[in-house]
Amino acid sequence: MEDEVRRRRFGRFEGYSRVNTSQEIVVVWYKVTDLRIHDHEPLLQAHATGLPVLHLFIFDPRWYRPTPLCGFPRTGALRANFQLEALNDLAAQLKAAGHCLSVRRGLSTAEAFAELCQDFRVSAVFASREVCSEELRVEEAVRRELRNCGGELRVSWTFELHHYEDLPDWLRSQGSNSYTGYKNAFQQECRPRRCLGQPALKKSRPVTWPRADAMPQSVEELGLSVLPPQHPSAEFRWVGGERAALARVQEYLFESDSLALDYVGSTNTPREGNSCIKPRAMSKLSPWLAHGCISARYLFAEIKRYESERHKSNSTYWLVHELYWRDFVRFQSYLVGNRIFKIGGLYNKHPDWPWSQDSAKLKAWIEGRTGFPFLDAAMREVGATGYTCHVGRETSAWFLICDLGLDWRMGAELFESILIDYEPAANWFCWVFVCLIRATGGNGFREVGHPELAPCTRLQTVEVVFLSAQHDPDGDYIKLWVPELRSLPPGLAVREPWRSTGEASAAGRSASAAGPDRIQMARRTLTHGGGCVAVWWACTRAGSCKAWPEGYPLPLFPPASFFDIEKVAEKARRQQRQKAAWVEKLRQALGQVPRPLPREEPEGKGKPQSSQTYYPQATKDEPKRRWGKALQKEDQIMGM
Repeated sequence: MEDEVRRRRFGRFEGYSRVNTSQEIVVVWYKVTDLRIHDHEPLLQAHATGLPVLHLFIFDPRWYRPTPLCGFPRTGALRANFQLEALNDLAAQLKAAGHCLSVRRGLSTAEAFAELCQDFRVSAVFASREVCSEELRVEEAVRRELRNCGGELRVSWTFELHHYEDLPDWLRSQGSNSYTGYKNAFQQECRPRRCLGQPALKKSRPVTWPRADAMPQSVEELGLSVLPPQHPSAEFRWVGGERAALARVQEYLFESDSLALDYVGSTNTPREGNSCIKPRAMSKLSPWLAHGCISARYLFAEIKRYESERHKSNSTYWLVHELYWRDFVRFQSYLVGNRIFKIGGLYNKHPDWPWSQDSAKLKAWIEGRTGFPFLDAAMREVGATGYTCHVGRETSAWFLICDLGLDWRMGAELFESILIDYEPAANWFCWVFVCLIRATGGNGFREVGHPELAPCTRLQTVEVVFLSAQHDPDGDYIKLWVPELRSLPPGLAVREPWRSTGEASAAGRSASAAGPDRIQMARRTLTHGGGCVAVWWACTRAGSCKAWPEGYPLPLFPPASFFDIEKVAEKARRQQRQKAAWVEKLRQALGQVPRPLPREEPEGKGKPQSSQTYYPQATKDEPKRRWGKALQKEDQIMGM
């Protein structure tokens, strides 16, 4: 039936396999995940055919339709603007080489290719390979259209660091339920291929498609709301496009040495002295990687060059680790299919309570008005910029699932809409693999912290208070994004304003100050309760609560923490000062301009050290190191 409707619409008849046109062409079909010229296998293959080349991008209306549960635009204004910038950069580079980027709007991808086959003899279309179910369906629809007119679709792996065909047979056939299985294969059984060279664009004849539409000049032309101005608290503004991406790599690695000095890693790397919310702690390359403005293989090669020419350390290892994680997410999503979009997740399991779709709770979560400062800061940042670090994303997701009891797909839909670095596998797979199973079970390591109480009974997501103390001990990040709390003194008063409202009750038979100082033990302890767990039962929107910061909402339900949570913050401050001293020595060795070190209260003395720039002297117990080119990997990031 679909084929008959299509034939009537486009004037095609049974048995008519080749259109009546004289010009034979090949097509490079760009997608939102491969917007670049370098290391682009479909682009190279198309220009190697010797046929005229048409470069095509299609604004498929499906990207901007409302999400099924919450009605969010599937592509929000921030990401759409980034994509327009990336497309304009790509179009400019093609134009400089004598080609043009043809754009189609207002029709589906399959319909656009059906029209293309009416106007040209399409020999082949070269494109990047997909891994998620919806994108694979679109790919198959294009393949059918091309088959009807005698053409073919050729797809290549362009998004990933590794080629799927290079994985060991056992991994391709059965996958792995853990990241470790993939990581071991990447390190021991396969290697990334070398980056491909630049295509000789000027040697190929360009093709202009008369039906092509004009490039949208604003997100409003795509049916989206007006792009908001840059938030004053934002650390960074992304500019879409390959040239901006390549410039960021050079600046972050080779010009500022931030990879060695500032980078802390972004996937489950709770190492001592690290804070993901410090300036330049994240590479901020993820939006460019998600849109293919930069190749993972190119970044891998640049990291290896940095290790050879500048400095090799745990930081360079962790950035490679992030590229491995991306491949794990993509390849495992390819294997499990549409299970990542199902409410039961990978294991078809459900929590002990029925999922809620309470719109008031969802609204408070989205707007960062839950009454839990660290969580609210992360949600306000992601709402304003389309980005927050992994600590903020995971904490927000666990809170939505375990504490609010909301249907996790509502949170995933929001992230699909607003994240500037959204990619379907990365978003949906991480929701079910990292976050959902805390409530449903299915993966032993990730089940730590399983909620033992019904949602909204009291706080059970320990990261809301523990990671706040660990990453933001003085509350600087919270104050940046939650201005209602800026008048409070730094530290515990900002992170946990409920402490000023009255006495807390122990979650056990008697109060105890001996709480955990590591996140894994804290996850086991807060949900289970005990004498070290404090609960402020009266501090809720429904109860009476005095001495609360003006303008900031009361918590949605009773807060909980550890009586001695401040010892976690003190440990974090001490380790961050130690790391800062180590970084300044490395900065001097690398020839970078020094930065002021944090102020510190010396033990046993009342007068603080000066905040002027200085370099700490090595002690006799500190191992000697050789700074310079081709440095060997350190034993530990802090060298202690």
